[in-house]
Amino acid sequence: MDGDRENREGGIKKIERRLYSTNPISSEKKRSGFTTVPYDVSGAWDDTEDIRIMKKNKKIDAPILGTLLIVSAVFFVSAAGISIYFLMGGSNLVSTDNIDLVVSGPISVRGGEEFGLQIVVGNKNNIPLKFAELVVEYPKGSKIPGNTDAVSNRHTRTLGFISSNGVANETIKSVLFGEENSEQEVKVSLEYRVEGSNATFVKDKVFKTFISSSSISLVLDVPPDSVSGRDFILNIMATSNSSEVVKDVVLEAIYPSGFIFKEATPSPSYGDNIWVLGDLPTKGKLSVKLRGFIQGQDGEIKTVRVNAGARESKDDHKISVLFGSSAKSFVVKKPFLDLSLALNGDTFGGDYVAGGMETVRGDISWANNLPVKILNGELAVKINGEALNKSSVSAGSGLFRSADGVVIWDRTSGDFPQSIEPGQNGSQSFSFGFLPLANSRGLIDSPEVILDVTFLGTRAVSDRGDALVESTVSRKIKLASDLQLSARAVYHSGPIKNTGLLPPVVDQETTYTVLWSVSNSSNDVSDVLVKATLPSYVRWVGNISSGSEDLVYNPLGGEVVWKVGDVSVGSGIISKAREVAFQVGFTPSTSQVGSYPLLISDASISGRDLFTSTDVKGSKGSLSAQLLTDSGLLFGEDGPVRQ
Repeated sequence: MDGDRENREGGIKKIERRLYSTNPISSEKKRSGFTTVPYDVSGAWDDTEDIRIMKKNKKIDAPILGTLLIVSAVFFVSAAGISIYFLMGGSNLVSTDNIDLVVSGPISVRGGEEFGLQIVVGNKNNIPLKFAELVVEYPKGSKIPGNTDAVSNRHTRTLGFISSNGVANETIKSVLFGEENSEQEVKVSLEYRVEGSNATFVKDKVFKTFISSSSISLVLDVPPDSVSGRDFILNIMATSNSSEVVKDVVLEAIYPSGFIFKEATPSPSYGDNIWVLGDLPTKGKLSVKLRGFIQGQDGEIKTVRVNAGARESKDDHKISVLFGSSAKSFVVKKPFLDLSLALNGDTFGGDYVAGGMETVRGDISWANNLPVKILNGELAVKINGEALNKSSVSAGSGLFRSADGVVIWDRTSGDFPQSIEPGQNGSQSFSFGFLPLANSRGLIDSPEVILDVTFLGTRAVSDRGDALVESTVSRKIKLASDLQLSARAVYHSGPIKNTGLLPPVVDQETTYTVLWSVSNSSNDVSDVLVKATLPSYVRWVGNISSGSEDLVYNPLGGEVVWKVGDVSVGSGIISKAREVAFQVGFTPSTSQVGSYPLLISDASISGRDLFTSTDVKGSKGSLSAQLLTDSGLLFGEDGPVRQ
């Protein structure tokens, strides 16, 4: 029964029952039939074996601990020795920390004046430095003293061998340029090698200085106020503060909004605001005077700025190194009487470019800005210029005085109001044309017409001594050159010999010569191009009369292009015209019988007028197989295509 119960009980219950049993024998576990292994377990504590084991372990640990102690002592002594060795300078290693690079110089320098740097190199390493070089990088635009032609931003000075604990001293000079109060950075680098290494080591130092005064002083003479729509005069004076010649000075004007450039002395080198003034000697002066007019609201403040400096290269138009800068502000005032002049509807106010055959209409608009009446008003426009055709002037309601070229509107002529109320406005009109630019008197070179409009009157009430009311406005008309192209097709009279039948016969090729000639009247014209297209049934033969002319044919599209280039004043009028001739072949088809087919399309001509700074264009009609201009044509040859 006990056995069955024991089998039903869990492991913990079995152990618990055995522990508390009063019969140890009966509580022993019944084992299987396998042989029991006897275990000899001592019932009393015997420490003899433990002491023996501890003694054995102690004999093993003692040598290990001693060895570790000896190694630690050796390491400590070695580390101390190495440290002492390094501290006492016994190493052959080199460090940039052991190199002193001291750069001294003035904290400020005048622009364009000689600038010197004292550089001291100290080698505290225990080995020498080899192939030592000083490299000094100056700001952009620096120059070598005594040689202002040479721009050099990087100077190199060879120091060579610097011994251990050795010192090298160098003085390097340059000329700095820049704007007043601008900070300039000079970078000094020591490059060197050491024995047993091909590596190059570098130590850097940056020195900063200021430009105390610019190398060029700029003075702007600007009126404190300017009347809107009136002429604005600006005088610019550049003065050298440098002890060296300042080479290739470039001046740049930055105009305010509403400013319209008219002219300048000297003329701008690029556009209307860049002047290349050349070299400025020591204490030398260069000046520019320019004229324009300003548009703006009453009381509006405008600022004009001028910069002087050097450019990167001769082909560059912009300032890369600034020498000096100046700015002036002025106030725009509303005139007592507003005046404006429109030319053929153009109210922009700048120069107007017209063609030689064009008729120009002028419209003068006026308005009283005063709070009082203006009395005894007189309006006049003077038309000046060699190209004016006085017989073409129409004064409208005014009177034209041909003796002095003035159109006038006043109380006796022109129906001009003698009392202009506050805020009242009105307009007067006139028109005129031009003489031929090439006429019996010769060429009109750089033709222009200047119109000066003036109003005079008096205020009805004056609280000041000046009761006069005066207002003026001016505009210039520039005439574009008359660039012309003549074209003709010939068989006999051209410079190229032609073959084939005249009149042309179906399915048989006849060759023709096309002659182009370019003439030019009053202004030099650049980049002239002549273009035309051959029909698909016309063959480009390729014979060209002049090897000096640049004539090309593109078979894709059949375009013939003559790159004429520059055409000077009077070409084809007082000097020989530019000419070229080329040969084409025409094989008629039956569908063209009885007609004069085209040999070449309309030709276009274009170029750039250097006086007016505008593009000029023209065209010439197409040429056919009807040879009307061939002086060598025989009787019966001038006929249509035949079968």
